[in-house]
Amino acid sequence: GASGDLGWNSSRIGLNATIFGSVIRRPISIRPAGPAPEMGFELINAPEPMRTVGSELLARVHEGDFSLTFTHTSVHSSEYDVQDGRRDTVPFTPRRTASIVGTWEKEGQGRIGVEMFYTGRQRLDNDPFRSSSVPYWIFGVLVERRLGPVAEVTAARLKPEVRVHARAVGRRRVGRDGEVVHVDVGAA
Repeated sequence: GASGDLGWNSSRIGLNATIFGSVIRRPISIRPAGPAPEMGFELINAPEPMRTVGSELLARVHEGDFSLTFTHTSVHSSEYDVQDGRRDTVPFTPRRTASIVGTWEKEGQGRIGVEMFYTGRQRLDNDPFRSSSVPYWIFGVLVERRLGPVAEVTAARLKPEVRVHARAVGRRRVGRDGEVVHVDVGAA
């Protein structure tokens, strides 16, 4: 594998860009040991390498007690699927992720942080209802208050969820690809 990065900093702004790539020869794969599920699974070396290329951008802005950080990552990773006999994207590896984190910090008093994380579509493995995930966001907040040598910390994260069901549950809505969509919002 190889990687390279380029960075620049000033008193208020920091920028960093990274590119990377790797090739893993004869990676370990799993496949059914026979036609029946009770026969178990076997580990084998795939005949073709796993290949990954990507980039990451990091930007920071700092002004007084406030700072803002932005990240963006793009990854393309492929592997040989020993069950299907073809190359495909690696499951559970999103093509795009991004985040924005804003903080206010006062030395000796405390800090407040707000964050947003985005995870893009990714291939799913062994899901009977769909082959790729729905992109999603996670939102968070952190509050820390200093009381002398003690810190009181409160944190919360919220992940709005979009779930796709084989049949409608409750109110029925049709998504972009004609799927039946049921929307839930809950804390993660």
